[in-house]
Amino acid sequence: SQLTSEFPINLVFMDCHMPIMDGFTATAILRREGFQGPMLAITGSSTASDVERILEAGCNDILIKPVRNDDLVDKIMFYSRSVQAYAAQKKA
Repeated sequence: SQLTSEFPINLVFMDCHMPIMDGFTATAILRREGFQGPMLAITGSSTASDVERILEAGCNDILIKPVRNDDLVDKIMFYSRSVQAYAAQKKA
């Protein structure tokens, strides 16, 4: 899309329970529109049904609130490496 071509997005943090459009719907729309980067859901719910819904919507991973600093940094580092590897593969 025009947005990602002008401003490359390396990682999306998606809140699952937003007021106007929930994160499940927003994630599904981004995937349908072609966004291929990593998406991490942020939620206060760790029920099996919510986790399943999050992954089915297209998120790659989940952070459960309250998010610990170490967990947040670990996810950023992990997915940053994934994005760099993907970008290098596309250039080759």
